[in-house]
Amino acid sequence: MRHRQERGGRDEDGLFLYRSVPLGQQVFFRSAFAVLPVAVIYAWRQELHYALHTRRPLGHLGRGMIAMCSMFLNFAALAYLPLSDATAISFAAPLITVVFAALFLGERAQLFRWAAVGVGFFGVMVTLWPYLNLA
Repeated sequence: MRHRQERGGRDEDGLFLYRSVPLGQQVFFRSAFAVLPVAVIYAWRQELHYALHTRRPLGHLGRGMIAMCSMFLNFAALAYLPLSDATAISFAAPLITVVFAALFLGERAQLFRWAAVGVGFFGVMVTLWPYLNLA
């Protein structure tokens, strides 16, 4: 019972799955099962060649690598963090995206958007506050 409380009350069967199946296999099969219906839909609509054609193959490859790393880290978070913490951290992703878009892409965000990012970040910090060691 103590272990269940330490893990945030998560279902131990789900934890067993995340810990017993290697992370690489989880990412591979999740991607494989996600690609199949998408390919079928594109083929049915006769747009498969448009989906596979790109003028920037290195950019396409880079985006795929970033998505794969993101999935690896998300699955690892679900395996090793309490579900509430992994969810709270994932809620910070759109907030970080706004900041990075402004810094690296030169996107302009108005004051109300920065205020929304600040409020959202405050909400993530409130959720994670019990786990932060500031001493």
